[in-house]
Amino acid sequence: MLKDLAGLVELYRGTDTQVLFYLTPLDVQSGAELLGEPFRAVVEQNAALVQRALAAQGAGVLDLHAALPPECFFWRKEGGATEHLNSEGRQRVADRITGAIRE
Repeated sequence: MLKDLAGLVELYRGTDTQVLFYLTPLDVQSGAELLGEPFRAVVEQNAALVQRALAAQGAGVLDLHAALPPECFFWRKEGGATEHLNSEGRQRVADRITGAIRE
């Protein structure tokens, strides 16, 4: 996967295309509550790994992996933990991505 990300950076290097990589939000708080703090540690390690790999290629990353509170995920109403966002969560992500593009 990291090689694929590096390949994307290389593919768009030198073009006029603005590429924005972002780490998708996860319900880290609920994951840690359900699975313990090791869950949070693994998520943090993986997020850092992806950020370092992209930084090594000269690409920036909008890190949203832990940016949203549990109420932004719909699984609490539907049952079964997932990473799916409810409408509030989707709006917050859209706002953050829009802000990053405009910078």
